[in-house]
Amino acid sequence: MGLSVCRDLGKGLREVRSKLRNRIFRIIFGIDTPYMVLLHAFVKKTQKTPTKDLQLAEKRWKTYFEEQKDTAK
Repeated sequence: MGLSVCRDLGKGLREVRSKLRNRIFRIIFGIDTPYMVLLHAFVKKTQKTPTKDLQLAEKRWKTYFEEQKDTAK
């Protein structure tokens, strides 16, 4: 059985970490009520969230909101 932990990363992003067997998986997501927007998933290889993975999620989060504004017009 796996263990899951969720934490705030700032800038509206959150991370859920799930340990299954000997691997740790991460999913970075944001909440746009009532939606949970999944932005990036990867296998964790270091203790800290790699900068490139966090930057990718931030870019996707920004793009998501830009597209929402365009759709609302």
